[in-house]
Amino acid sequence: MRDLSRLLEILGSMRETARTLVFCDTKKQVDELELELRASRFPVVALHGSKQQFERERALSAFRSGEAYIMVATDVASRGLDVKDIEWVINYDFPLQVEDYVHRIGRTARAGAKGAAYSFFTKHDFILAPELVRVLDEAGQEVPAELLDLAEVARLTSSGNIFRKWRVDPGSVVSDSLGILEETKKAQNKAMEEKLEKRNGAAEKKAEEERAKTEKTKPEAEEEKKSEPAKKPTEEETIAPKRFDNFFSGATQPDLDDGLRPVVKSAKMWGKKKA
Repeated sequence: MRDLSRLLEILGSMRETARTLVFCDTKKQVDELELELRASRFPVVALHGSKQQFERERALSAFRSGEAYIMVATDVASRGLDVKDIEWVINYDFPLQVEDYVHRIGRTARAGAKGAAYSFFTKHDFILAPELVRVLDEAGQEVPAELLDLAEVARLTSSGNIFRKWRVDPGSVVSDSLGILEETKKAQNKAMEEKLEKRNGAAEKKAEEERAKTEKTKPEAEEEKKSEPAKKPTEEETIAPKRFDNFFSGATQPDLDDGLRPVVKSAKMWGKKKA
């Protein structure tokens, strides 16, 4: 059974004449919850497959007329129940399939009327969390963070059958898995913070180096330039000017290349005057 005190709190906060349909998984749970609500002074009727025909008709009549504005029922009331103006649907036991959840909450807000639904979703229902998240997303509903965590746990386990096979309490497994998820998130956040801190430190160091370069004075830069060793000219740099000097002076020294000699003679001829 779910948290009865929470259910009583929800029912107590509703308008007294708000027609409310409360779903349970089994007939036994329906009968037990009906007695609990009667003991708490709520006008309630019960409906399930083991009720006699006259009992079902009497319960439906009281629910339609408002004599009893709360009905506790199994999934027999999720389809084909012809009762208008149901304002609230409460899944006290979450169904075994999300498809049944859709049919249940479809009992409210019909024909343009307003309505809302509460669902008690616990750790024992975690295997249905991924599909429920999908349905809520498609309907544009806000998905609680706790439900997202349970969906992640469900994805980490291959199938809910593992709990039946090994007779393990799913609640304890989910608690352990949620703890692991929490530790994983903390480790990921810490690693991200360290990465950002390292990146910011490197950026600050580079900026400081650039700042130091720009702040260096002109005399210091000149002093560094003077202190640099003089560059020794290459053999090509020393020979080339000498060759060009000899070329324009008309010299025919042996160090001139043979290919330049005809050009040198022509230069001499241009310098002669006609008689």
